[in-house]
Amino acid sequence: MRLLINELALVFGVQNTVEITNWVNAQYLFKATHEGAEFTLHDVDESKVIQAVMSACTKLQLTLGLLMKGVWVVPVLTPLQLELTASVELRPEAFKLATKEGMRVTHEGVVKTGDIVEITGSDHHIRHEKSSIAGEGVELVYFNAFVNPGPEQHPLSCSMTGVEISEVKRSYIQDKFCGANPFNEQEWSEIQLASVYRRFVSSSIFTALHGLLSAESSKLLQAMSVFGHDMFERNLHDVSFNVYSSFGKQIGRKVFRHTVSNTLIKKGGSGVVVPFKAPAQKAIPAKSTEPAHSNCDDVATEWGEF
Repeated sequence: MRLLINELALVFGVQNTVEITNWVNAQYLFKATHEGAEFTLHDVDESKVIQAVMSACTKLQLTLGLLMKGVWVVPVLTPLQLELTASVELRPEAFKLATKEGMRVTHEGVVKTGDIVEITGSDHHIRHEKSSIAGEGVELVYFNAFVNPGPEQHPLSCSMTGVEISEVKRSYIQDKFCGANPFNEQEWSEIQLASVYRRFVSSSIFTALHGLLSAESSKLLQAMSVFGHDMFERNLHDVSFNVYSSFGKQIGRKVFRHTVSNTLIKKGGSGVVVPFKAPAQKAIPAKSTEPAHSNCDDVATEWGEF
């Protein structure tokens, strides 16, 4: 933890050490779960945490404000679930900070089953009225904003359906985090909303912002929209995890050999190894091993001579 703080202080200035320390401490509070076992960044080699954070700072040219308000670092699993590592995740605030030059977000919302919603296009705001009898199912996640905040501001909106949102969570856990779940429900709602902002950056309506954003901001947003997706490709398509038949046809994928609990015990982290102890047995009196007498001795003799 201290090494990460020192590395970030070198990048953003020692005068920001207190703020950096508070942010790092918050990241180490994330608890990931896998098959009943819990682990945190304390269980991950610090060199891997530093590599993940510094790589994000370099690729996205993060400012201190973007890092503090728009980035999470969480513990996850590597492919085959053999090791623990760290993953950098972007929050919705990162996208809002990057677009503030030309866009002002007015509302972010989640439409539950039973709510009243009206969608008239991406160049209009989504109208949403919450119902007192709304269910727990998510039908839509969206945000409304104005482009060119000023006298001639123009409305826009972007959304993802409940099916898409549930698929975001499934694919993150299964394909990106290799079975680990590092977030609670409130934190997942932020990750899912960040996916809506990713969609916005890659959609045609984003062109309305090009003339209002600096070249640096546009480049940053394009990088943010695909940041971290290489982990999906690595985990899903790395041929080293494929199993092939003698005819060259793929017949399966390798799976993990042990659980996270085994990994934690192996590296001296959480968990206690309880040595196996065989149950006590009562002494069994010796019995004769002489076979019962048979009237077919001739058969035994004949077979023995054969």
